[in-house]
Amino acid sequence: MEGGESLQNVAQRVGVGVTSVQRWVSNYRAMGEEGLRSQERNTPYSKEQKEEAVLAYLRGEGSYRDICEKYQIRSNGLLRHWIRLYMERGELRAGGQGEAGVPRGRAFSPEERREIVRFYIEHQRDHRATMEKYPVSYQQIYSWCRSYDQKGLQGLEGRKGRATTLPEREEIVRYCIAVGYNYRAAMEKYGVTYQQVYTWVRRYEDSLPPVGKAS
Repeated sequence: MEGGESLQNVAQRVGVGVTSVQRWVSNYRAMGEEGLRSQERNTPYSKEQKEEAVLAYLRGEGSYRDICEKYQIRSNGLLRHWIRLYMERGELRAGGQGEAGVPRGRAFSPEERREIVRFYIEHQRDHRATMEKYPVSYQQIYSWCRSYDQKGLQGLEGRKGRATTLPEREEIVRYCIAVGYNYRAAMEKYGVTYQQVYTWVRRYEDSLPPVGKAS
């Protein structure tokens, strides 16, 4: 920060958590003084803005903080919320933080998965076109094609994430947090699904004591 003062010192001086200071800095960089003003209502985001931000993150173009600064999103939590909904439903809607719609991602037979993967590959791995043709989620397409690339047709027989031990889950959570909550990086490194990583990280965060409380 300007003046050489650390985030930890600033947070301690004003009596807030480090993550709050980080969020303020990111909002200021992205939106100037407007980003520091309190909001009386949810900021309206367009469908296009939401999906561009989500896809940028899924393509590995930056951490949550990087994407929030680039697309002027006020919190990492809101971006994570959009990513989860996009993974489940394949699309987002314009408006504030709320989302509606029927989740995608029903169970598919191995034959159906092979048909969907074949369509996806034949159409230059266009996930949007695939989701328009079939009622699948981004996560399903990503998971099936990754399995197909690694194992061929045999990789399309199963549909659940692999079993993991508690030490493995702890390692995956530590890695995911260390790389800026990059769920895709954790998925690729450890061979697990988005839902697995997301669930483990949420459980870890829920187990932390509130800011200012003794652990």
